Order: sequence, then C-alpha cells, then structure tokens
Amino acid sequence: MGIYHHQKADRAPIEALKALYRSAFAEEPALLLILDDDHKGRIDAHLYAGSDHHRRINLDMIEDGPLYPAVMTR
Repeated sequence: MGIYHHQKADRAPIEALKALYRSAFAEEPALLLILDDDHKGRIDAHLYAGSDHHRRINLDMIEDGPLYPAVMTR
C-alpha cells in the first residue's frame, strides 16, 4: 500500500490503509507496494518487505520478459 505524489509519501492515506488492513486481518501488512505513475505512458511498481518496509524486492516486469520483447513496439 502506498500513495505517493512526486516521490513524496502522503502518510495520512498510507496510515489509513494500514489501519484498515490491521482491522481486517489483525496483523501488520508484510509488504508495501508502490505504484509510480510519474512517467508518461508507464507505471512502475516497487515492492518492499520487512517491518519498516525498507527492504526492496526486485520484480520481473512482464515487459522485460518473453511476452514483450524489447524490440516490440506498443
């Protein structure tokens, strides 16, 4: 969960989402997913783990795999 504007976290919605998760599952969220739409025409996804959500987990994006070869235009 994460709401960012120009790479700065808006803590209020993030804390509200965490509280909603805690009320539904009675535990802290284990992962933090940040969707960055700051690039025209694409959305980057960043996944973090750990109690402080600072340990980055590398994601293999579909566009970097065999379904979307680098030479393919969209």
